[in-house]
Amino acid sequence: MSSSFVCVCAYNDISSPEAALAVALNDYLTSRSYLAGFGPSQADQKAFTLLGRAPDPQHVHALRWYRHIAALQQDVSAESSSE
Repeated sequence: MSSSFVCVCAYNDISSPEAALAVALNDYLTSRSYLAGFGPSQADQKAFTLLGRAPDPQHVHALRWYRHIAALQQDVSAESSSE
């Protein structure tokens, strides 16, 4: 991940790594759909796992991205179970 993810900003619990990640993700995803390139990547998967839960609604870009990555994971799970 890029250094733009290092951020110390106000969020529900400033000491929470997930909170800092949500703030950094929101800033980074303001003009992007994915973390690296033009499609989902391992960077998206890793950040999704690190985040652990959907960001607060105030982080609209991070929440949009989180929901999109979650939907992609459900699609992959559905395909795997149907085979």
